[in-house]
Amino acid sequence: MKAESATGGRREGRFADPGDDIKIDKEFAALIPALSKDELAQLERSLLAEGCREPLLVWKGKNILLDGHNRLSICRQHNIPFKVEALEFPDRAAAETFIVKNQLGRRNLSPEAASYLRGIRYLAEKQAHGGDRSKAKSTDQSDRLETAQRLAEEYKVGEATIRRDGKFTAAVDSIAENCGEKAKQAILARDAGLS
Repeated sequence: MKAESATGGRREGRFADPGDDIKIDKEFAALIPALSKDELAQLERSLLAEGCREPLLVWKGKNILLDGHNRLSICRQHNIPFKVEALEFPDRAAAETFIVKNQLGRRNLSPEAASYLRGIRYLAEKQAHGGDRSKAKSTDQSDRLETAQRLAEEYKVGEATIRRDGKFTAAVDSIAENCGEKAKQAILARDAGLS
């Protein structure tokens, strides 16, 4: 059955059972900040009481989960039926951008997680332009500034914040490479208690 069209691509919906072959991509899953224990418990209570009201979002043709990782886990654990909507993307970068934008629209993000996600977008979009633009003429703006300006306007923060977000993202990713994903999730968690 067809679902309503959505921002970022065409959606196609279907009902699924907990045995559906939805794939989890580790890199995509790592973009999604972990819920606190309380948030996870609240989500589980809600799913048990009301069922899964929001569809899980997958990449059409690849069946890779883009949104709904916690819901999928809980639904499978308790055999709760859920709906799946498939979104079309031209490439992996577009799917990643969708995940980041979607997560930034959530209310349960810690300030660190929001900074990390904005940094992912900034680094990805400024790298997409390529080339050395550090010697741009004074009348021209470099792509780095254009990217920072555009994202700053979109997220209602300053350009310097966007550039700092990029540095923060690189630092968190470096820590994750050396210490593992759990260290990254601890840094980005709302209830981490880290300073």
